[in-house]
Order: sequence, then C-alpha cells, then structure tokens
Amino acid sequence: MIFRGAIVAALLLAACQQSEIVPARRTAARRGPTVRATVITVQTTLQPADRTTAHTVFVAGSKARSTDDAEMWRLYDTSAKTVTFVNDLERTWRTESMTSLLARRRTAMRRPVDRELPRARFEATGAQREILGARATQSFIRLGGYQRELWFAQHPLIPDDLHALMHVSGETSTRLAAIVAQADEGLTNARGFPFVDRAELPYGKSKMTVDRAVTAIQQKDVASSLFQIPAGYEQIKAPVARRPPASSRPPGRKAPAAGSPPSSTTRTAP
Repeated sequence: MIFRGAIVAALLLAACQQSEIVPARRTAARRGPTVRATVITVQTTLQPADRTTAHTVFVAGSKARSTDDAEMWRLYDTSAKTVTFVNDLERTWRTESMTSLLARRRTAMRRPVDRELPRARFEATGAQREILGARATQSFIRLGGYQRELWFAQHPLIPDDLHALMHVSGETSTRLAAIVAQADEGLTNARGFPFVDRAELPYGKSKMTVDRAVTAIQQKDVASSLFQIPAGYEQIKAPVARRPPASSRPPGRKAPAAGSPPSSTTRTAP
C-alpha cells in the first residue's frame, strides 16, 4: 500500500536525519592546555515518551565536535572542509573531504527503489524569526503524514558550513534512499545551524514528535585535547566512492517505458 510505504519512508527519514537520542554525558578530555571555544547546548525532547536529553557542540576556530557521537566521533574542520572520523575502540582515525563524503552520499541516493513511492520534499518557506539573537529562516520536509520543521540561523560564533559537514558525514540508509534524496539535498545545501528542529508523525490516535532546539550559546575555556586526535592512534585509508549500478537513475526520474528509445536529452546525474 502506498500509505504504508509513505509511513515506512517517513520513519526512515526520521532515523536518517536525527541522531540517536542518548543520555547527556561529558566528553572525556585530558587535563592540560585550554582553548577559548563556543559551546552550543542542544536539547532533545521525545514524545509521547516524555524523555529529554541534551548534548553539546564545541567550536574552536574552524574545528568542531559534538558530544552526541559515541565510540566513533567526528572532528570537523570548516576551513579545510574535512571530517576526521576517530574510532576510540579500534584506536584509528581517517580524514575525508566534504567533496568525497558528498559524492558517496549522492551515489547512495541514486540507488533505485523497488517501486514508485512518494518522495519526501524539502521546502524553504522564506518565513523568518529571531532565535537567540540570530535571524532564522524556516524550512519544511514533508512526506505523507510526516512533517519536519527546521529553523536555520546564521550565527557569528557558528561556522556556516558546520551543519552541512555534520549532515553529509552522518549515517545513510540506502534501502529507500531515493525516497529521501530531494530532502537530503535540501539539508545539505542549507546554510546556518538548525536552532529549531521538530519532527512529527501521526501514530494511531497520538503523535510521535522529536523536538530538538539550541538552548544556549556560550564562550568558555575548554580542553585543547577535545580537538586533537589521541596520541598512538593509527591513520587508516578512507573508503572510495563507487559508481552506482548501471540500472540506477537520478532521484525522481522515472524509468522509460518498455521498448522506448533513449531520450537525446538524457544525461548522467552529477
């Protein structure tokens, strides 16, 4: 059923775009030198479970990291436009460029689905409001009964490209990737940081919601080691982006009817 497919896709979308809700915790850091950093507090509330957690994003110059990463954490460099993945369990690290991450993500999004299903849509409404002293603009992602409302704000203490780096370096599910591809591209291209992020989905007679909001932006002295790869960790190679299957087609493009000649305007997606 199309409706059931839309619900499945909506749940997938929520899972792809929202980090796992974990209890608030401190990021381990060795005592030693400190650096002045911007400390962003993000609070997440899940309903109807009535559960609230919080995590922190640290920004020092062009370097940033978030405490919502667990054993494998990411070190973002908004100047070099790279993400370094640090695995504390395996004591390894690797660095990938934004270009490489984006290419692999778009390749995954071009994988075809088994049948035609509704596509999630990203819409920037143009509406604006002030949040924590910054001008924020409204966007929506919609798919069936699923709706996600985001307010992106450009703040002088938060690099504009930070959210894009965080998004493209996150986990990607390929099973129904084509369904969320257009919305995923909208999130990739959004500038600023999401100060408000509310996802909701009707569930029987109730509604499932995930509310995520920036509640504070402060400047503090934090351990310099937060932005450093621990000594003794081994550097490993980054995975290579592979071409999509020959049968793949860009998101939203329907397969030609049987026996139809190829169009002269057909071109390969970037």
